[in-house]
Amino acid sequence: MTRVVPRPANVIVGAGLVEAREARNLSLRNVAKRAKISPGALSYYEWGGSAPSVATAAMLLGILEAPVAVRNHLLDLVARAQERNFVACTERELHLLRTGYEQLAFRVCEWSPTLFPSALRTSTYAQALHESRLLSFDITPRSIIPGKRVRAPDDNQRGRAFRRETEPRRTFLIGEAATRPDACTSDVLRDQIEEVGMLQSLLDVSVDFVPASACAPGLVEPFTLYEDQQRAIAAAVPHRNGAIFFTDPETVKRYQKAAQHLRSSVVNHAWT
Repeated sequence: MTRVVPRPANVIVGAGLVEAREARNLSLRNVAKRAKISPGALSYYEWGGSAPSVATAAMLLGILEAPVAVRNHLLDLVARAQERNFVACTERELHLLRTGYEQLAFRVCEWSPTLFPSALRTSTYAQALHESRLLSFDITPRSIIPGKRVRAPDDNQRGRAFRRETEPRRTFLIGEAATRPDACTSDVLRDQIEEVGMLQSLLDVSVDFVPASACAPGLVEPFTLYEDQQRAIAAAVPHRNGAIFFTDPETVKRYQKAAQHLRSSVVNHAWT
């Protein structure tokens, strides 16, 4: 049975409802009762399975006494609930979408053709990028160290969606161009490469080297692919200071094929 893939705007709306409810220290059942909807329906809204109607969303946000700015933002997103793709322009939107799709994913694959990804960067390498103005699209610091994951309530009646309780497997694919000292000194680059080898040995992540010969012109743009055990569910690509999140099947399938090609081209033991 095909599982539900939450659309990006719904992921942000759901997270906003959870934050507003927790800020008021209200239980899900209490809010559902006051809104005259079932706890299962509110649970489904909160993890992003679907969006409430504008009227229901307005009522929920009123009950939760959400600030006007939050209320207006979330209501705007409810109106975009059917959109499969979404441009995330703020750090908050990026964080909520990454977290949401990571919780659904069995594996997260990140392709970085020309720079080491932000989650793996040493402080000196990051500083060198800043000084050279060769910054990637990733403006939100992230950690790859596994931590406690929040399990969203299941709704078996509406039910094909799920959240994982464990960290997804992480694969970083790094292009050969990233190993050239274009943005930093040779010493900084050497320390960065040593850091990658250490992280791979200490953490449950894969960091693979992709030679330039495998990087066709269409593969020069970085992307992140989110996959469950059956299929790819979402992809994110850079856009100015943010990212575009795709969930339409045709686009996601293209990025899945690109990731499969890159994974088949890796050079083993490149960091040792």
